[in-house]
Amino acid sequence: MKKRLILAVVLALGSGVPIARAAPGNTSGAEAFALAGVLAPHSPVLSSADRRDMARLFAGLPVTSPADRKISIAASSIECRTSGTDITSRTCDITYEDRRHGTHKVSRTGRLANEVLATLAAAKVGSGGAAGATNLAVTNLVCTVDPNELRRRVGGGAECTFENAG
Repeated sequence: MKKRLILAVVLALGSGVPIARAAPGNTSGAEAFALAGVLAPHSPVLSSADRRDMARLFAGLPVTSPADRKISIAASSIECRTSGTDITSRTCDITYEDRRHGTHKVSRTGRLANEVLATLAAAKVGSGGAAGATNLAVTNLVCTVDPNELRRRVGGGAECTFENAG
């Protein structure tokens, strides 16, 4: 029986069949702030003021913010891929949910995709893929940035929750 279980696991892993899907994950601190920072410019849901403030914060510049203000960046799914054979190929598809306009999908390639891909990897998102290819995917991503906590410069002020989908 034990041999059959081991064989089933090896076959599932070798065929790319995921054993566990939608594993919850979270990150905080620098990784969460970086993830929020690379996603904010693409978000159609954020106000222009929130996008501007995130850009300033990510550049290390101060922003003035009411005490209870937090900036929330959410994406219903992110899927990034690199190729094991075409090393120039990098793509990320980011899907945002907008209450007013429904689903909004943003596709990025090249350097912009690489920024999202590398930041997901730094946030310890699980990876998949076969033979040198890398696939990183999350669903239900929500990052919360507290500008006032960031201003204190004590390592806090950003948190992200997500489900690993890759």
